[in-house]
Amino acid sequence: MVELILLFAFCALLGLASLGAMGWALWSSEEVGVELIFLLMVCLISAALFWGMAAWMALQSPLRQLWKPETNSAASEAQKASAQKQETVAAPEGIQKPGS
Repeated sequence: MVELILLFAFCALLGLASLGAMGWALWSSEEVGVELIFLLMVCLISAALFWGMAAWMALQSPLRQLWKPETNSAASEAQKASAQKQETVAAPEGIQKPGS
């Protein structure tokens, strides 16, 4: 689980760094050339890939259990299940043997 958290953080940071590089290239350049357009495309594609991978990990891997808060319905379902177990355990004690 620690590896997934580290990989998620790494992908999110690389996506953010790619967008930062794109912003830096836009604000620091004096003229727009082919090299700048290519750099912007590479930065945008890499940001999309890294953020897409981070989003996929957050939604499809065991990490998604970290994002879900424990709801009251889950706790009430657990209480109902334990109550049913107690009823099934108590039920055989009230049953008498046939013919006695």
